[in-house]
Amino acid sequence: MNETALLRAVVVGIADDFGGTPTVAECYDPKSKEYVKNGAFPDEKDFVLAMDGLVSVFEKYIILNCLLSLKNKFDRRQSFKKEL
Repeated sequence: MNETALLRAVVVGIADDFGGTPTVAECYDPKSKEYVKNGAFPDEKDFVLAMDGLVSVFEKYIILNCLLSLKNKFDRRQSFKKEL
């Protein structure tokens, strides 16, 4: 469809055990590098709160009959979302 069509499914990543703060060399985008350099990279607690908040918004405002969650892969940076 397009960017303004209704969502059919949402894949929500897992914020638990996200692998910790990366080094600057491990960062793949400029914003993450900036946060790491400034000591402001979010910790696991922040990621969990953000992901839980995202799921709450979807559950409250969007009819979700297909909310997908992934299995945990320990010590991996896997916090993400993807619209389908």
